Amino acid sequence: MMVAHDLKEPIRNLGSCARLLAEMGEGGQDLGVDEAQVRQWLVESSERLVDMMDALVNHAKQGREAFEKGVDLNEVIQGIKGDFRCMMKRTAGSVECTTTMPTIEAGPLGMRIVFQNLIENALKYARPGEPPVVRLSSEKLSSSWLFRCRDEGKGMSPDQAATAFQAFKRFDQQSEGMGMGLCHVRQIIEAHGGSIWVESVLGEGTTMAFTLPEFQLS
Repeated sequence: MMVAHDLKEPIRNLGSCARLLAEMGEGGQDLGVDEAQVRQWLVESSERLVDMMDALVNHAKQGREAFEKGVDLNEVIQGIKGDFRCMMKRTAGSVECTTTMPTIEAGPLGMRIVFQNLIENALKYARPGEPPVVRLSSEKLSSSWLFRCRDEGKGMSPDQAATAFQAFKRFDQQSEGMGMGLCHVRQIIEAHGGSIWVESVLGEGTTMAFTLPEFQLS
């Protein structure tokens, strides 16, 4: 179930790129992008999808993802933005890093799943009629990193925030998904020795904040 959720948006992005190419081949309207660019998007997205699937298979075989040194979160987020291209177009949304993200020791697949889920939720739960803006930041603490994913969307009530990481919890019954995304995010962060929490005001927006140790213990 969680695998299907994590692969959904990258696969949807591939379909959108393929449709763009088909429309170009039919001599349709000017879509504001050239064919070479769309082909490059297809290549990049397909390569990221294969990498994700390989990592998921290895994770299933070993029961735990091996941590790697030198996981560049700037590259992770750029890849996610590429795979969320069609979602950002649908919502007129944007994703920006307000600080340079660090290079850390972590599970690369886990970090992708964490940021992918947080960004997706921030784009999905925007206030009606307002393009979502997602702001990511990092802050170095004494022996860990503090990360924030902030939006100005619908926000949560105190009761919703208290149960945000429960399995099968959904706050909008009209939205896609099974309510497992944030539960999976918490599991990954805790497996890295970190913690995650919600800061939210109903009608004003939500910040998902989490910590990760600077170095993983052997």
